[in-house]
Amino acid sequence: MGRQIINNSTQGETGGSARAKINANFEELYGNISTYGTRYTLSTDTHTRIANSIGKVANADGGANDFNSIMPWAGMRRCNLADDLNINAYYGDANYIKDGTNGQCMVEVPAFYYKRSYIDADTIENYISMLPLAGYELHPWFHDENGLPVSKKYISAYEGSIYDKSSNAYLAADEQIADFTPAVGDVLSSIAGVKPASGLTQDLTIVNSRILANNRGTKWQQQYFDAVSAIELLFSVEYASFDTQGKIGQGVVNFDSGVGNESIITGGTSSLGNLSGSASGTDGIVSISYRGIENLWGNIWGWVDGININNNIAYISKLNASFESDTFTGNYEEKATLANSNGYFSKSTLDYNFDHGFLPIQATGTSTTKYYDYYYQNSVGASVAQFGGRWGGGSGAGAFCWYLYYGSSTRSRTIGARLCV
Repeated sequence: MGRQIINNSTQGETGGSARAKINANFEELYGNISTYGTRYTLSTDTHTRIANSIGKVANADGGANDFNSIMPWAGMRRCNLADDLNINAYYGDANYIKDGTNGQCMVEVPAFYYKRSYIDADTIENYISMLPLAGYELHPWFHDENGLPVSKKYISAYEGSIYDKSSNAYLAADEQIADFTPAVGDVLSSIAGVKPASGLTQDLTIVNSRILANNRGTKWQQQYFDAVSAIELLFSVEYASFDTQGKIGQGVVNFDSGVGNESIITGGTSSLGNLSGSASGTDGIVSISYRGIENLWGNIWGWVDGININNNIAYISKLNASFESDTFTGNYEEKATLANSNGYFSKSTLDYNFDHGFLPIQATGTSTTKYYDYYYQNSVGASVAQFGGRWGGGSGAGAFCWYLYYGSSTRSRTIGARLCV
């Protein structure tokens, strides 16, 4: 049985009585819900809605979407989150502000339970439920830095920019002057109306991006693997698809390469609020949002913590904290041997040792089949993770696009960061 969220009403009770009360509390809050799922058949490349998902529809850009009233999707919402993790406002409140003066713009995600079942060599089933059903686990994202369960987590609504402590101002044009000093240096941020930060000339490595995120306060991180895997699972069950570009929009993926940070400013999807869809304009050069998370793919690559790769073997952190690069012991456990050639993601990891992530063990697909997104690898030595693609990524970008090539000392005009809790 998976780990469960315990609330005050169950303290002092054990066994079946506690479990019954947990279930009753969830049903009182969210209705008589069970589980929502999809079955993916590899040989035919087809998704079938199963369990309570049967008959449900999901569309972006304000179209009919049954999941707008189903938890946990219905509970994903933009908010202003203070550095001490108190909620100052939610999207739609009169005091919700996008410029950082009332807290960082984040997306709140309710905790959920999941099950991924390997039916046979050709069939995988993915399930999500708000209830701790038999055989389900609380998704790994919803544990704190000590491994204890929590009821919600946060990922930034916008790609990371930098707050310059020395001038008490945001580096709105990606000025390359960040101070990466731990504890007292500059701070990774999430606000609208600014250019995402990059490593054009400054040393915005994955290590220094981690410092900027940690500088915001206790529990703050840059985006990490468990968070990304949770969002991927939520998308795949909601849309019964791995085609993020096809279901929501291409994203900012069709710009010429240029010579600098060519990403567009944040906030293009602000008017969408908590919904999924594209900003107004030409598909391929405007921002997209998945339930409030702007540019989850495209525009600029984002570093991903909590995963290290060595000779194409993925090591995942057991904790949602204390992240380190180039580490393959201790908190980091060997989880999967990945595909050893570049190509379109075609088959994902899934076994008893690692059932919550989406990483390619085969890369023989196309831009219109399987997982739709491109995978880059480095078969020799240590590397770190980038995610999502950039402004010139074309069809290869998406929420299943991984770049596992560069080492931890890399910085680039094409790589930025994103806040997470």
